[in-house]
Amino acid sequence: MQRQLCDALRQVENGGCTRVDIPHPKPDHGRLARLTLTVAQVREPDYQADEIDLEVTPATTYAGTSLLWQLTVRALICLSPPEQSWDRYKDTYSNIAEPGSWTSRRAYLDTLVATHEIAESEPGRHSHYTHHEHLAGNTVEGRAVRALCGAFLVPTQDHERLPICPPCQARLSELADQR
Repeated sequence: MQRQLCDALRQVENGGCTRVDIPHPKPDHGRLARLTLTVAQVREPDYQADEIDLEVTPATTYAGTSLLWQLTVRALICLSPPEQSWDRYKDTYSNIAEPGSWTSRRAYLDTLVATHEIAESEPGRHSHYTHHEHLAGNTVEGRAVRALCGAFLVPTQDHERLPICPPCQARLSELADQR
């Protein structure tokens, strides 16, 4: 999958859209999902960025499975770790970077593919507050939770060593004041 995403990013790193069919890891199980990768170069006088969208369309059989979630996380890590930095709306993930960032990332992926290494996740930058219900289960199963600030994240790391997310802290204080 990393090689396929690298090739897809090469096609659209300067703008455009492409699709990649990801096969199920077991032979004869067909397609696991289709990934649609879109890069838009925004060049306005006061704002310049390269925006990227990744849409994950599962094969009907695999919708909602942990295998599909692992594919999604791996794709986000390949394109732009940390995977927590992506915005999510349903099955579409969005990210914004400095102009030329996707070309740099593609060059890095080329190196990883050539050396047969896998892109690694990077830790998030903040510790978020979220509802504690089902938190342990989501951590074990790799399912995302929504933080008070609105960010979706998969709880996978030690939150105590990171600074607290300022918007989460503000919303928690508002909730405490309402009591």
